Amino acid sequence: MDLSCPVARALALRPEPQPVAYRQPAGLSPAVRCTWPFLGAFIAAGLFGCGGANDDGRDGDADGPTPLDAAGDAATSDLSELAAPIARTHWQTFEATLDRPVTEENPFDPGIIAIDATFTGPDGATFSVPAFAFQDFSRALDSDETPPRERLTPVGDRVWRVRFRPPMDAAAGVWRWSWRATTPDGVETSPEMTFTPTPDANTHGLVRTSPHDRRQLAHEDGAPFVAIGENMAWHDARGSFAYDDWLATLSRSGGNFIRVWMPSWAFGLEWSTRAADGTLSARPGDYGDRLDRAWRLDTVLAEARRRGVQVMLTLQNHGPFSTVHASEWARNPWNAALGGPLAAPEQVFGDATARALFKRRLRYITARWGHLDNLLAWELWNEVDLVHAPTSPEVVAWHREMGAELRALDPHDRLVTTSLGGLEVLAALLDDDVAGLAERHAPLWDLPEIDLTQLHLYGLGALQLDFSRDISRLTPYLASFERPLLVAEAGVSAVSADETLSADPTQTAFTDILWGGLFAGGFGGGMSWWWDDITHPMALEQLLAPLATLVAGVAFDREAFVAALSEPTPELTVQTLVGATVALAWLRDTAHQRWAPADRVLPESTVTLAGLEPGRWVARWLDPTVGWSCPEAFPCEPPERAVPADARELNVGPDGLATVTAPAFRQHLALRLDRATAAP
Repeated sequence: MDLSCPVARALALRPEPQPVAYRQPAGLSPAVRCTWPFLGAFIAAGLFGCGGANDDGRDGDADGPTPLDAAGDAATSDLSELAAPIARTHWQTFEATLDRPVTEENPFDPGIIAIDATFTGPDGATFSVPAFAFQDFSRALDSDETPPRERLTPVGDRVWRVRFRPPMDAAAGVWRWSWRATTPDGVETSPEMTFTPTPDANTHGLVRTSPHDRRQLAHEDGAPFVAIGENMAWHDARGSFAYDDWLATLSRSGGNFIRVWMPSWAFGLEWSTRAADGTLSARPGDYGDRLDRAWRLDTVLAEARRRGVQVMLTLQNHGPFSTVHASEWARNPWNAALGGPLAAPEQVFGDATARALFKRRLRYITARWGHLDNLLAWELWNEVDLVHAPTSPEVVAWHREMGAELRALDPHDRLVTTSLGGLEVLAALLDDDVAGLAERHAPLWDLPEIDLTQLHLYGLGALQLDFSRDISRLTPYLASFERPLLVAEAGVSAVSADETLSADPTQTAFTDILWGGLFAGGFGGGMSWWWDDITHPMALEQLLAPLATLVAGVAFDREAFVAALSEPTPELTVQTLVGATVALAWLRDTAHQRWAPADRVLPESTVTLAGLEPGRWVARWLDPTVGWSCPEAFPCEPPERAVPADARELNVGPDGLATVTAPAFRQHLALRLDRATAAP
């Protein structure tokens, strides 16, 4: 075993799995090249289950997958610029259907037919929006099956539809609009029509990078946004009904954000089909067999909006183009073996036909869902490094080109992101090479087409990651790119839910990822995996409520928060976010770890926060560990012992130091200070 490799050193005492030969993507850094054989061992053993269509033998065109594995009342600062959004005008979506049948063999190919609509506002502003082929459905939950399964029934014929939401503050009054059909035979336009948009008082508009702080997000009208949520990448057999269940629980626990994939077994728009005799066929760039999936995604996104939940939509997961993890390449319709354009999956980035096919898909996606104000971001790839070296010229050029295409297609120019797997991040953490990681990934994260950065981090084998501190060690790598960052995926194991539960029976890592993601400088709490097998069945959404309560009303983009991690003592580790009018602290029992839970109560202790503005502050403590539950709606009444002490005032002098007495607590505790008056 090569002990110069950080993962080899960490696993030196674990006899299995042993390194095995497994094909590496081209262009890996030295740190990942040394780590790869160990990942290969897990892959070869069939242990990595995260994100694979066929990890449990499921077929990609099944109706839905089976499970992979059977203080709201804190004082409000008089000086704060928090919470008061500017009065702006938002508009409801205008939707229309073209009185023309969809007769084309492939109506998704704009080279055969492109239907667009042109909208002109009262002030002369003009927008061109693609229309899309639409098939309506009705849904029902078949409870006679075990497990219950969603059934979709087509309603009516395919039609052309257009959806358009006028931009915020667009001039009120009558809009003019018309259809335009472009075919090889020429261009045909309809007579001009009119509509008057309806104001929408139930939205703060899209979420943007804040003009006040490039590290944070805010709504268009200035309302603050802090992401508290979880991955909900795909549904179970209940289809969209699963999201009805999950989103209700999430929102009443204070959650406002989810991450959703478009994989082959759920919301993917194109995939191969298997005939009764087992033969596969494919029609690259034709989504006709999957309009039920698109309708299901319509339903999920609409329910998320009704619940006040923002969505990051992942357009391409790694599996269809990966040969090293959760590979679906054999069934990918772009595979030359099925008549597609690619002889090898990594050619997806450089092949001209493949790039044109992806742009075709982007046209359909933005046409159908680009109107939504709760669609926070397009994520181009989930973990693109599992397909090809992420900073290779072809991958970087692909992201530049597709990011620009989204800018051109999306009338609301929403945020764009992508993501990398956690293997190289883990190696950098173990080898104390975070600075080198930033340098290696700069060609991708520095692209102007990328608005958000993400951290994915999983444990491997017997590694003992302390997410409460290790996330803070890693986020400077992403903070260096001066973009909002999110711990979008993390966990003790990417292998299975069973291994996760075995390694973390007290859900300590879930809590550490959630709180650690925010206190490390993220634009929201960190997000665990295994939503369908762990988070919802174990009601872990209720663990979001304390964090949502702590940050309620805080305009993170106006505070210029400075994050700090104290040098841990044997008893206490303190992380702080200190801003202009709000300071937050997270206290944690240093000895309490998932692999060695500490069943003890820490006594009262003093904690000193630095960097506060001089003046009078109000302090409130919040205990996240005492049985939070929100049976109705958020904000919910904190448990009786959730606030161990009444609000207390303290004066901060010119040195900017505030010393407070922390009450006795188990595992972890939170503090919020609100600035009440400035120093005279």
